[in-house]
Amino acid sequence: MLSTWGRRRVLLTWKKAEDGEGWIMRLWNPADTPSTSTIRMPGLQLTDVRPVNLVEEPLPGTVDNTADSFKVKILSRSVCTYRCS
Repeated sequence: MLSTWGRRRVLLTWKKAEDGEGWIMRLWNPADTPSTSTIRMPGLQLTDVRPVNLVEEPLPGTVDNTADSFKVKILSRSVCTYRCS
């Protein structure tokens, strides 16, 4: 189960990573303004969440996470991809 808190965003992808290491989540913010959201995934034990590009290669930066949630800021009309493990 997945729940989000914050402004409007669209879940585009939730899939197993191509290399088998974790899960890939892709979010889209279709709005004209940036969106800050808390993504909650009860039942999934998160140890690490990292930004990646569309081919799942690491990007600079970190994402604050707890055992079952993380917070993201998505620029207006942008797509962000994260590796969750």
